[in-house]
Amino acid sequence: MPTQKTDEKYFQFPLCCLSFGKDYKSRLYAIVDFCVVSAGSQKWETINRDELKEYATDYDHEKWPSGIRMSDSQHLVILAGMKFLGVCHGSVEAIQDRSAAITDHIRNTTATEGAHPLVRIRNDLFWDCVSGKLPYRDFSVLASVYAVIGAKDYPVNINRDRIQAGAMGYKTKAIMTPEALAQRQDGAEPLTENQIRYTLNHLEATTLFTRVQLSPRKVYFSNRMTADEMREKLFSWKTRPVEKLANNRKADREMQKAIKDTIKAVSLL
Repeated sequence: MPTQKTDEKYFQFPLCCLSFGKDYKSRLYAIVDFCVVSAGSQKWETINRDELKEYATDYDHEKWPSGIRMSDSQHLVILAGMKFLGVCHGSVEAIQDRSAAITDHIRNTTATEGAHPLVRIRNDLFWDCVSGKLPYRDFSVLASVYAVIGAKDYPVNINRDRIQAGAMGYKTKAIMTPEALAQRQDGAEPLTENQIRYTLNHLEATTLFTRVQLSPRKVYFSNRMTADEMREKLFSWKTRPVEKLANNRKADREMQKAIKDTIKAVSLL
């Protein structure tokens, strides 16, 4: 079983990973292995094999997984990914098997539903969920919110249907059909409205995102802006059309006056 010690990195994975596996623990470990292989593969895209070997083998030997063979390039990819993410121990065979299984799930889901948004979540939060410090419900709702926010540096409107579906690994509620739920290995059911409300309140209170309510049906989220910054931006967005129309009408009146003044001046000639 892999472990991790640092909180300086991020795990990034498609939202549909949250619909994989027979239970949330096996799901989380599969996500770890997927991220390890992805990070190692991305590293190899920027360097040659000798450089990859040098980078990977510089990782603390006590943290290596069992079964590593230096002659196997894929083993070096795994070790490089583990070093990059700070993942420790486990076995190469188990990492490869779990990564392959969840990759197949991503591929099959993408083929039927299209590409899923990526979840980017802090390393320490991920491992808090693995250890039980962060309840899986909190983790799944946070992942759902983060998947919609993505890399956006402005307030994002997210409704509860989207959060409910995302927490289950579906990018929209329309995809979360009874048939799709029946095919899940974990038998999980969507969170209720009250559960979502309580979880969002808790996550906001712990400052994992900022939330501003524009109206009863429109709530905006950000993990990069303060509440005051969001309110200022939303005020600007919502008043800009009114200001533009007012300026347009003012310009119209000025034009009309100019026409009248010109006609009057010409008539006096």
